[in-house]
Amino acid sequence: TYQHNLARVLKHFLKFCTNEGWLAESPYTANIRTPRPEKKELKALTDAELRRVLRACDNRRDRAIVRLLASSGLRAAELCKLNVADVDLLETGLVRVKLGKQQKDRSTFCDKPTRRALKLYLLERGDVAPDEPLFLTQKQATRLTPNTLVQLFRRLQIAAKVPHATAHALRRTFALNCLRGGMNVHVLARLMGHSDISVLERYLPLAQQDLEDEYNKRGPKEV
Repeated sequence: TYQHNLARVLKHFLKFCTNEGWLAESPYTANIRTPRPEKKELKALTDAELRRVLRACDNRRDRAIVRLLASSGLRAAELCKLNVADVDLLETGLVRVKLGKQQKDRSTFCDKPTRRALKLYLLERGDVAPDEPLFLTQKQATRLTPNTLVQLFRRLQIAAKVPHATAHALRRTFALNCLRGGMNVHVLARLMGHSDISVLERYLPLAQQDLEDEYNKRGPKEV
């Protein structure tokens, strides 16, 4: 992807130079092939893998983090920015995302097990003000950062023996589970903060069994 982006910039810059008359012709000819990013199947976590990751959490904070990512579709940076008041723990489970990607506000939700896990974590912290960070580092008790979150998941990958367990894999898990549950794709795009539903294709790597089941249900019938 990095090489592809560099090649695109170079191609457009040389075209600009040609249009301005600084070059007779662009050296970036039709014979030069722009590198294409590999289309890798991005993995989500199965229910069994998610349970293993949760069992590998050795404190209430980590369990709350894993549950919130899996049930809300938050990005890592968005989770780190949350304050206590941004999550409705009493009734709806509403999660208010302020200035997410592309500086856009949005809302998503979390389920009841996540709300219970968050309540237990906050009770452990004691008297918590609404404007305090929702998640703190263990040692310095400062706001959790994306880098700290990466380190947390590296520990969980080893402990749970799930090497693809990351914050973003849990976001994909959320998307895939919503799709399997029949959620409208436009609603899902709004919950995840996507302006274009085509972006969801990267987050929905249907397993082979899903494809087989769908074919058996909706494929050609015997005649």
